[in-house]
Amino acid sequence: MGAALDSGHGVGKTFAEAWDDIVKRREFSDGHGGYSGTFAEKPGAQLVHVPAKFNVEKFIRLINEGGDFGDMAMVYEDIKEARRRNTRKNGTLNKSAFNREAKYLLDTVKQFDRWVKRCGAAADAAQTFVMIADGDKWGPAAAVELTGSALWKWKKAHPEHKGKRGLRVFYFVGMCSS
Repeated sequence: MGAALDSGHGVGKTFAEAWDDIVKRREFSDGHGGYSGTFAEKPGAQLVHVPAKFNVEKFIRLINEGGDFGDMAMVYEDIKEARRRNTRKNGTLNKSAFNREAKYLLDTVKQFDRWVKRCGAAADAAQTFVMIADGDKWGPAAAVELTGSALWKWKKAHPEHKGKRGLRVFYFVGMCSS
């Protein structure tokens, strides 16, 4: 079986209620049959805390950009392997062969470094979020709580929740079995 990326907002007074909300909506829309590629297949979610005074909307944009960097450890291992394959018997590196073989990998590392710089103070949280979201299809989804202007814009776009006090909104992302 495969995996599909699912994302969406859950609403509730607590994190657990918000998770139940999104799971129930996915079960309603996609059924209870299993392998639906939705959060209905996930065992739960892990909340990632955005650093204080960091805009949640910007954080979500950054994690959407960072989806390509889910497992940089594998990229670094591939670079080490390419270096090993292109090392001569006398221990020197055949730079031209290595650069040809590892060009894509090295470009990925440069793009990753630029992404980390754009993340600034939220780099660790963004990397954690991407690692969880792009991780095991049987593992937890990643979540972030909407606050500030992101919450206000979400509530404005969803008038059915107007007047309800104490509601919290979470944005969930994760690979799900399909």
